[in-house]
Amino acid sequence: MRLIAATVCLLMTAPIWGQLPDDPKERTKWLDAVLDNWELVMTKVQTLEAKCERTTDDKVFNNKEIYRGSAKFMKGTGPGMTSRASLFMQNVNNTKVYEHLILSGAFLYEVAPAAKEIRVHKLPEPQAGQNVDHNLLALLFGMKAKDAKQRYQIDLVKADQHYFYLRVEPKMQNDKADFAVAQLALVRSTYLPRQLEFQQANKNVVRWDLPEIQTPANLRPADFEPPSLPAGWKMNQIPSGGVGASKVRSTGN
Repeated sequence: MRLIAATVCLLMTAPIWGQLPDDPKERTKWLDAVLDNWELVMTKVQTLEAKCERTTDDKVFNNKEIYRGSAKFMKGTGPGMTSRASLFMQNVNNTKVYEHLILSGAFLYEVAPAAKEIRVHKLPEPQAGQNVDHNLLALLFGMKAKDAKQRYQIDLVKADQHYFYLRVEPKMQNDKADFAVAQLALVRSTYLPRQLEFQQANKNVVRWDLPEIQTPANLRPADFEPPSLPAGWKMNQIPSGGVGASKVRSTGN
């Protein structure tokens, strides 16, 4: 956290105190400053580990699911080295029900305990200067401010002494299939994400909470190795653009 804190101390463009101005032009300046500083901070992150909680309010079946776990991230540091990530989440009411995703190199590994299989997704080659996929959950750990504004309608709707609150609406049809509207809360002192809540097309509401983020984190490339195949399980190769890709974009379905 020292690196992030030191970086924020140097940021002079974003307001530190006070209520959001009513004037639209001044509010736009606030928004641009917040997005630029958020991008600057996340660009400096090399390794990150976060505690996560995901709550899904299912409007169809009128129930609530809560998963808790952790997310890890390591930025690629050299030629040919891609960024790596993992997500492990357990159902709080039944720890035998869990989700495990590992991004390692050009493949995403999806551990599916109910089916006793590991699904392997070949990721598309990124275009020059772009990540593999700019999706809603990428907002949690940073997109370029320019890319975010091109892909989403973003408004700074609230600011208190702790957080900036951003309202996000999709512009592209593919994104509209994933969510209708979202709210992202950034910690005011660090510009790290604290909460992402979004409404899916079926009206379900998914909320990601990140109560604790450690950066830099004590991570190694070995922490993102492909999972071993347990006895009695099978490995399933998923075609590009299959179900798993959608699952990553809108986990909580």
